[in-house]
Amino acid sequence: MERTVPPADILTTDERAALVRLIRDHVFQARIEEASDGSPTGLVRQFVQRLKRKQAFKGWRPVIDREKIGLPVTAFIAVKLKSQHHEMLSSYSRDLMSCSDVAQVHMVSGKFDFLVEFWGRDLAQLEAFRRTYVNGHPAVSGTETMISYGRSAP
Repeated sequence: MERTVPPADILTTDERAALVRLIRDHVFQARIEEASDGSPTGLVRQFVQRLKRKQAFKGWRPVIDREKIGLPVTAFIAVKLKSQHHEMLSSYSRDLMSCSDVAQVHMVSGKFDFLVEFWGRDLAQLEAFRRTYVNGHPAVSGTETMISYGRSAP
């Protein structure tokens, strides 16, 4: 069976930013249904309704079917920084959260300092992200990238 991926332009830049905000901010998710159409939150509500029409939600909560919105590649990148100084950790975390390719950032214990969840169109986008925000960042001393082959049902 041939797998088809929607065109990369299925989401506008504003919709991509709204999607990232939906994923990251659970309180924001709860306010969407209350919004009027003219407000910024109302625009997000319209976007959510568009996703519903495309059947991009799985279940009762907004679990996005990334293939339907043109983001089929999921990778988890473990990142080790050169120093665990508070300012370096905070600064790098802010840098990651400024990137719309990042779904979630977790500060973790153990061999690495961060676990980054990346969503993208293809492996070329993942590699560009890694060059810019991970391996190319002066604070980073090591990484390990794991590409997801799929997700088990909730």
